Amino acid sequence: DYMEYSTDALAQAAYVSNGSLLSNADIDDEDMADITDWIDDDEAPGESTQVTFDGQSCMKLDSGSPVGGSGFRSQDIGTFGNSTVFSFRIYHSALGTLANTDAFLLNIYEGSMRFLIALGTDGIYVYDGTSYVLIDDTLVQTGVWQEWTFIVDWVAQTVNIYLNGVLKYSNVDCSSANTTTEGMVYLTQRGATNINRITYIDWFKAGSATLGGLDVFSESTIKTQGSYSLKGVAAITDSLNKTLTRTLTS
Repeated sequence: DYMEYSTDALAQAAYVSNGSLLSNADIDDEDMADITDWIDDDEAPGESTQVTFDGQSCMKLDSGSPVGGSGFRSQDIGTFGNSTVFSFRIYHSALGTLANTDAFLLNIYEGSMRFLIALGTDGIYVYDGTSYVLIDDTLVQTGVWQEWTFIVDWVAQTVNIYLNGVLKYSNVDCSSANTTTEGMVYLTQRGATNINRITYIDWFKAGSATLGGLDVFSESTIKTQGSYSLKGVAAITDSLNKTLTRTLTS
């Protein structure tokens, strides 16, 4: 086995880390125990509330009944650098498709551009300035907690997408010119076609870097045989006793 992987995603899939890749939260660290610092922008009959769900303090976004509403909160979390890492833990109790305008939306503004994603039962979409682009129609799930991390490069206007600590897609185009105030974050659960589309957010983090255990990459620089080599990067503060494992089938 040469340990060759042509992409980081393949290396991440083969060698699983027991450390979780997250934002270091040096810009914003929201545990949702109190959401009064978020502006209530609900569109009737939608409602956003602070609740305890599945034993966790959460922000609940409910599009309400009848159709046409959205649970909607916003906050100015400050300034960003050239790259920002956003992480959140989310549970979709009742979700719908982006096509039906029943998806969950995350809008984040940098001052000159916008990072916009949609999570729906028809997949995860990234807005490229012209339209929503379907990235994957299998990743978004309802009825389970999912931990998403997005590393946004504001200069290159691309994003790397992680789900539950594993890199799924890299260098995805997210270029969307917009002059809304830097630092504005919008969390929205819409319900234009179906009533009571409900999403729970356990926590939200924004930071200048990642805080993980062991991050796995594939590179073509250091190797002794073949074209690629496996690279493991240990975080300074959270790598103690973390492991990388691969299960061989035979």
